Amino acid sequence: MSEVQPLVSIVIPVYNQRVDFFRACVESAINQTYQNLEIIISDNHSTNEIPELINEYCKLDSRIKKIKPDQHLTLSNHFLFALKKSTGKYLSSLSSDDILQKEAIASLVPGMEDNPKTIYGHGIIERLEKDNYINPSGEHNLNLITGVYTIDNVWKRLAAFGYIWFVGMLVRTDRFIELLAENEDICYRITYTFDILFTLMALNNKGEFYYISKKLALVRAENDTRAHRFIPYLNDLKIINNYIEQVYETKYGSEEIRYRRKLFYSDICIICFNEYMLKRCSKETFMEALAIIKEDLNSFQSFFCSKYTYHFYIFYLRTLYVLNRKARAAIRSILKRLKIL
Repeated sequence: MSEVQPLVSIVIPVYNQRVDFFRACVESAINQTYQNLEIIISDNHSTNEIPELINEYCKLDSRIKKIKPDQHLTLSNHFLFALKKSTGKYLSSLSSDDILQKEAIASLVPGMEDNPKTIYGHGIIERLEKDNYINPSGEHNLNLITGVYTIDNVWKRLAAFGYIWFVGMLVRTDRFIELLAENEDICYRITYTFDILFTLMALNNKGEFYYISKKLALVRAENDTRAHRFIPYLNDLKIINNYIEQVYETKYGSEEIRYRRKLFYSDICIICFNEYMLKRCSKETFMEALAIIKEDLNSFQSFFCSKYTYHFYIFYLRTLYVLNRKARAAIRSILKRLKIL
């Protein structure tokens, strides 16, 4: 790698974030050991103390720039607005409640510089829960050794929506802009899960990625807002699921795609049921979610006993399978007949 450090843009979109979370986020960017940074904070018309805090940080560090869209945007659209303002060779997106480890940027730049065909680089992401407890079971880790990889190395994970987090990721700015222009329509239809879509778009474009087996960032779980994101999130998954089928079917085969699709809708129904039973969504939201799923199930009606009974039956069997060891052999036989295993 050249001794001259390329400019890296750390982009922090924010809207009405908790003050303590926002401070921890911004200070993790300021305290990077990698020095050639621009830190772009985009305020999505916050109505709390956030605008004052941004002004405060701008006075403290000349690398910080504040921007603001003309009007309030959806989360993904605000994210795209902010990223397009970056001027660095590389960009790194940081949600306003997440935290970068001090050496995150410095760990990724050399690998990206030494491998010019890579579109992005990333590493291990940890899950930060209440009282700053780092949950070891919530770690996002590809379990790869440090090196350069292609879509073939992570296809199974991506197909199961085991996606790569944007936090702690370093992206080539020029390639990001190209991908956005090529897929603008679908990008702006996404509400929350642009990180999943970007990973798929980048690797479908025959791109490589750099992976470092090192802890780079913390994703905050305590700030979970799934209750009001539930329906948009399901819509996002439908869009991404259809994208996977259209783009990847030729490469990975229609049978595998169809099998993955069955599991996808089964899992989505389980998520709906779980959210409802845990009282994280209302009955109205639950029924709306089922309606969203139903719209895209015409080719799979033969898998149902009656409407959604099939999926809840599978959920029931899977639950029994986990809880009752004696019933496992019989349940496995049923699931195989239903082509679930």
